[in-house]
Amino acid sequence: MRIVLDTNVLTRALIGPGGPAAAVLELSTTNSHLLITSPFILMEAA
Repeated sequence: MRIVLDTNVLTRALIGPGGPAAAVLELSTTNSHLLITSPFILMEAA
């Protein structure tokens, strides 16, 4: 499954490593999923 996470989810995952956003990020990077991003999302998160 291909997954695109919103910038807010990525930011919250980095700020709160024990929170729900971090859990979603961790689950989205398993072998059965492909995390997709773009330069725009990465620039917005920075």
